[in-house]
Amino acid sequence: MNPPAPRPRTPRASWGLLALGAPAYVGIMLLRDVGYVADLPVWTYVVVLAITATTNLVAHLVYDRFSDARWAAEVRTAASAFTTALVVYAAGWGSILGIGFMVGATEIHRVVPRSGMWRSNVLWTTVSILIGQVAVQLGWAPSIIDPHVGHFIAFVTIMCLVLALRVLGKAGDATRAAETELRERSEHFEALVRHAIDVIGVLTPEGIIESMSPAIGDLLGRTSAELEGTPIREILHPDEIERARDLVLRLPDRAERSLTIEVRLQHADGTTRLTVATLTAPEGWDGRMILNLHDITTQRGLEELLRHQATHDHLTGLWNRAAFHELVSTSCARAARHGSTMGVLFVDLDGFKQVNDSQGHDVGDDVLREAAERIQGALRQTEILARLGGDEFAVLAEPVESEEHLVEIASRLLEALGRPWTGIEDATLSASIGIASHTGPGAHPEMMLRLADAAMYEAKRRGGRQWQCSCPSIRSEHGEVTEVRLPTS
Repeated sequence: MNPPAPRPRTPRASWGLLALGAPAYVGIMLLRDVGYVADLPVWTYVVVLAITATTNLVAHLVYDRFSDARWAAEVRTAASAFTTALVVYAAGWGSILGIGFMVGATEIHRVVPRSGMWRSNVLWTTVSILIGQVAVQLGWAPSIIDPHVGHFIAFVTIMCLVLALRVLGKAGDATRAAETELRERSEHFEALVRHAIDVIGVLTPEGIIESMSPAIGDLLGRTSAELEGTPIREILHPDEIERARDLVLRLPDRAERSLTIEVRLQHADGTTRLTVATLTAPEGWDGRMILNLHDITTQRGLEELLRHQATHDHLTGLWNRAAFHELVSTSCARAARHGSTMGVLFVDLDGFKQVNDSQGHDVGDDVLREAAERIQGALRQTEILARLGGDEFAVLAEPVESEEHLVEIASRLLEALGRPWTGIEDATLSASIGIASHTGPGAHPEMMLRLADAAMYEAKRRGGRQWQCSCPSIRSEHGEVTEVRLPTS
């Protein structure tokens, strides 16, 4: 594909060719008087010069108007070759002035920069010389040398023109191809930078923003023009300025002269954007640095959301069963290391099934959310609440001073859940609570959960609205020692 041809010189330059007619005429007359040009009538030279200037002017105007058309380039080339031949053969010099053809061909090569035009240049120049030699042979054109010698010189001239124009044309084509490739690569790179989602920028050694890609607008709500010339600290979160400065100072000492960090930036609206920043100090850039910013705010938010969903109940926002199992496992390990006491309480809502079945799942969900709020409100900061599923909740307490502390927690929960419920018709709610505890080594999470679950079912079997404990040292609220044993398999 040919590169777009540059616009030729303005027609004003070609009008200048007409202005050269008078000096050219005077010069020819002087040369004719001393015998250096053919002794033709004066009017002949006037016509030749007029035809030459007019033809070149018209060809120039045509090419200026239709410069993208191949035929217009051919017209411009042919006009130059034929008018050159007209002048040199009218002067009687013919092929001896081969340099005139070379000058004209070189000028056409410059003003018609199209790939492969050297072939057209050779063609029209050759045709012009051959026509001139035929005219000399037939006696239609004067010649100051022997025609046979002129034919030989014409042949040599054509051979030299072919070789010279081919070399010149190939070199020109290669240059244009290289320029086209360089321009396309530059445009391609510019388009990549302009449309890149990530921000690409250049910083001076002093940390001044030299340039930023347009993506900075989406990232920080500020244009690249606004930021150019401002210190990089202007877009950093205040807490990141010192850390970023220390890292930049250490950059030249790194073998790879590059570093990647997570850094918070300040949006124009005051919000914070989390990015992965890569800073590179290329050799030969006089200390300037390339900055790449990849926005991970949304990605990190989604990761946090997924982590939260994996460990929390979607209805109440409490820890879920899997997360609670991990918390109990960690608590058992701490109790084993420190010889401390930890406890687990299972809470089941009495009467919830009746509410859920008679008044609908929406009301049931409201009850579960309110139950979570009531239980959470009755707990201390160190006591962890989870929803195991359905209407079952669990509490982890550690460390506790004694097992009686667990009973005190259960009493608080019974009181909180025993208060009247709003929005529930013809139904009452209470709770059955099972308690399990362990001191020192030997406990594992499965055992603690099974003991608390068994104690909770014992409380429910006894009518609910009470707690039961799997610890033999704890008396039930009925004053009797209660030991809940797990059924043997």
